[in-house]
Amino acid sequence: MKLNGYDWPQGGTKQIAYVDGQSHVMELFLGFGDPWQSDDLTALTGAPPSSGSALAGYAWSAGGTKQVVYSDQQSHIIELFVAKGSPWQWVDLMALTGAPLLHQQPLTGYAWVWGATKQVAYVDDQGEVIELRSGLNDQWHCFNLTARMRREAAQKT
Repeated sequence: MKLNGYDWPQGGTKQIAYVDGQSHVMELFLGFGDPWQSDDLTALTGAPPSSGSALAGYAWSAGGTKQVVYSDQQSHIIELFVAKGSPWQWVDLMALTGAPLLHQQPLTGYAWVWGATKQVAYVDDQGEVIELRSGLNDQWHCFNLTARMRREAAQKT
């Protein structure tokens, strides 16, 4: 079972995301002074079932949201996200960006405070590190970081 725990300062909660036995993405969450609660994020959003192989959760302070990203059974990366007081939503990051499919299980999601962006990184079927990135009032974009580093190294020689 994949587990990911993280803090969401804007919502005043801490949470643990995981995939259950029915391939649903679940969230356990707790606000200060409240009891633990649980949500089935797959059922709430109508998002596709998880492959169970990759999962990450993180808060994005610039956007005021929390996200859970995971691989579905088609090797697409799905982002579930919510802002305080809003319903959970989902997007298929591969459909939005044309990015290559996830090949290996490592998957990470993180916020970059200085750039006011959120990122998802993974390895594709060519062994290349791919970054998907979005900022405030911006679309998701795909970057092949491995190819970029090769080009920059070649330019230095």
